[in-house]
This record gives sequence, C-alpha cells and structure tokens, in this order.
Amino acid sequence: MSNLRDRPKATEVTVGIAGGFDLFGRAGASGRVADAALQTERAERLATNRRLDEEVRKGTFRKDLFFRLSTAHLVIPPLRERPRDIEPLLVSFLERQGLTSTQISELRQAHEWKTLHELPWEGNVRELQMFARRITLEIRHDAACAPADALRRVVASTLSLGAVSEDAAERMRIATALRRHGGNKRRAAAELGIPESTLRFKMQQLGIHYGR
Repeated sequence: MSNLRDRPKATEVTVGIAGGFDLFGRAGASGRVADAALQTERAERLATNRRLDEEVRKGTFRKDLFFRLSTAHLVIPPLRERPRDIEPLLVSFLERQGLTSTQISELRQAHEWKTLHELPWEGNVRELQMFARRITLEIRHDAACAPADALRRVVASTLSLGAVSEDAAERMRIATALRRHGGNKRRAAAELGIPESTLRFKMQQLGIHYGR
C-alpha cells in the first residue's frame, strides 16, 4: 500500500496499468525511458486522505496522473466511525505481536477494554497497531505486569492526551479505583470522593460490572 504525499508536480510518478502489468516511469519521460519502465505483475494500491478530483479541479494535481490512478475507488471511513471494527482488529494485531490466547482473553476481560470504542483514534488503524505494540511491550518488559495492567497503562496514557469523551475518562477512573480495592465499592467510592450510592449509579449508567 503506497500513500500519495504532497509532492511537486515535476517529481510525480505515473502508474500505468496495461495488459495486467504496472508500468512505472517519471512523468514526462522520453520514449526511451518510458520503454525501459519497470514492469511488475502486482497491482499497486494507492491511499490518500486527499480528494484528488477536487485537487485536479484546483490545478494542484495532474489530470493525466489522476486518470491513470483512477481505476477503482474504495472509501474507508475513519476508525472512530466504525467502532465495531476496533476489537477484532486489535485482537488480530495482538496475535501478530505474539500474545497468547490466554493473554488476549485477560485483556478482553479488563474494564478498560470497554473504553476502546470511545477513544478518538485520530491515527486510525495505524494508531491501533501502535496501541497493540505498546501493550505488548508493557507485558514483555515488565515480568510483573499482567495483561490487564498493561492495557490500563496504555489506555491511561492515551486518555492523558485529552480529546476523549467524559464517559471514557470516568469509566477509566472508576474501573481503576475498583480494581485497586478488589471490587469493594465502599472503598472505591471513598477514594473517588463520592457516596457509594453515586458510584453504584454511575456504574450502572456506564455499564461497569465489578465486585461486590
């Protein structure tokens, strides 16, 4: 997968598809250079967050290059607009990082797992990949770090960056307090500085099921 970056027109590279082959050559190349263009039997996939049709109209992207690339269009919404994809993608990335099924199961049982769909994921799938890598590093570089603790640390660092919903931040605070006190709601409420009845209400409101 290649990304189309902002680049001067003089350095744009053309991609021609003919007879099932990709042809790569510098834009405006002479016939001799064009004849020597590299031929490969793979399809080239190009990704961009730019509206190239609009760029063509504004004159900031070459029309001939646009038509060479414009074979098929696939619009993929940002990750934050398809929250149901977050969990299966993260599980897949964790498996690729070498975590065992037992470790992944422990992660999925953690309360912080429920906050994942509320994170902004401004970096989309690549950010989710790095998220999985950070969890794996926490587990591998700290022998005493349980998978749930690794997830808690990574989510906490993500929350500290801001730009997340109040519900996600509050769910994280409550889950952390409950875990610290072994699920004891009275002690967790005392730490949070709220009545136990308020804590129980918030837990019900936020879908948190923990302890006694």
